[in-house]
Amino acid sequence: MQLIEGTLLQEGKYRIEGILGQGGFGITYLGWQTRLNRRVAIKEFFMKEYCNRNADTSHITIGTEGSRELVARFQQKFIKEAQSIAGLNHPNIIRIHDVFEENDTAYYVMEYIEGGSLQEYVTRYGALQETEALHYIHQIAGALNYIHQRQMSHLDVKPGNILRREEGEVVLIDFGLSKRYDESGQQTSTTPVGISTGYAPMEQYVAGGVQIFTPTTDIYSLGATLYKLLTGTTPPAANIVFDDGLPALPANISATTERAIRAAMQPKRQRPQSIKDFLELLNKPEREDITIIAKKEKLPPQKQPSSSNKLPIFIGVVVALLLATVVWFTQKPSDTTPLKEEAFATEVIPTENNPVDLGLSVKWAAYNVGASSPEEYGGLYGWADPTGEKKATNSSDSLSGTPPFNISGTQYDIARAKWGEKWRLPTQQELKELSDKCIWKWTEYKKVAGYMVTGPNGNRIFLPASGYCYAYGGTVYGRGRNGRYWSGTRKTANSTSSSASSLVFSINGWSPLYSDYCKEGNSVRPVSE
Repeated sequence: MQLIEGTLLQEGKYRIEGILGQGGFGITYLGWQTRLNRRVAIKEFFMKEYCNRNADTSHITIGTEGSRELVARFQQKFIKEAQSIAGLNHPNIIRIHDVFEENDTAYYVMEYIEGGSLQEYVTRYGALQETEALHYIHQIAGALNYIHQRQMSHLDVKPGNILRREEGEVVLIDFGLSKRYDESGQQTSTTPVGISTGYAPMEQYVAGGVQIFTPTTDIYSLGATLYKLLTGTTPPAANIVFDDGLPALPANISATTERAIRAAMQPKRQRPQSIKDFLELLNKPEREDITIIAKKEKLPPQKQPSSSNKLPIFIGVVVALLLATVVWFTQKPSDTTPLKEEAFATEVIPTENNPVDLGLSVKWAAYNVGASSPEEYGGLYGWADPTGEKKATNSSDSLSGTPPFNISGTQYDIARAKWGEKWRLPTQQELKELSDKCIWKWTEYKKVAGYMVTGPNGNRIFLPASGYCYAYGGTVYGRGRNGRYWSGTRKTANSTSSSASSLVFSINGWSPLYSDYCKEGNSVRPVSE
């Protein structure tokens, strides 16, 4: 039934190299675009219940006249689907390169993503850590918000329809069930009706599918997808969730995330009504007390503080006592003992913005760009924008100029532009050094939540949980609970990559090797030689 390896399309423009998958309405091939020397994914319209193929010519044949009319109608829908996706421009939505008709059927050509789906990723590695799962969910939430603003529902959000790039970006695919609708929620496009058990809400089970379209259908599926990522198991069907509720989530999942999942998977009117509402619920702290979190890695030996060090000598005893009560990265915050600001009454934080020597390869600023003290959040900036004016802009905006792989200390570096040549963005490796060689403690400093980071020599800086904002709008999320800090390093050496490396943290832990879309608004903590 499938095209054989080596088949040429469009007079040799594309060559079939293998099969990636097949469904009821189409076959997806691995292809090669000959003139551009790149791999692509090619989707062929093929209704397997009605279509056959002439092995000699590759042409599609259909049995009865009635079947031909049905197939022709769905083929036109297939073409419109491709054209509809091609009109979308978002970093977390699959890109369409070409649409054409050949062999008495239709094809569209997409970017090829090697990383596989999140379904395959979870099957291979098991349930994800909460921080990683939320990193993916936030990206897909951005894609869904983008299409919802254009009065479009995806209607098949699930881990199998989310592809993962090796650098940590995810991309939403398969718009075969998507619908466009008008102001009243009535559909204005016709595509097949279908469901994915475990991810489809009750309204998709009604005969004929959803009748009135709103963002809430995709929100249910997004919550179900997060459930899968965190548990490694497919959620129960919607009718079972409706009757019995969701099974308990693992004990290491924060109460905030669990509450957001359960809210998303409620009956339609009780769900968050927009992606913004869902994200606000997902980022809303469940309590105000503070938790100690320490890494599992062996910490470097502490040096005896010198007489010039402002930290009292007995802080070593305090650190030892604290380390005896650490909470591993995977534990729930509610399982820990609160740590209030008073515990750090003797810990001196630099308030003048001179470089702070932590005993690392570079010195760190005492506070963020846009701030005037350690506890102030400062600004949220886009990557490689020295003006500081393009944070959270339209996702179709391109980066200014052609930034290099590492912008630290260059004309694209906002730290250098705002503070002078003495300062620059940290590289990815310098963020990793800060992560690996320092003691990190979640605390409050002057009533602001964040991480107290103590270097090998006993000196420290405070990183406030400044929050972040997305490319689709200027709303700040996670302030007081999350932080994202840019490095100057692009995620990959590819000059067209739209992501850069960042340090991401929450009350549950941190990672210095995440990637964020360059136009998202993140904090900047400069370094100096």
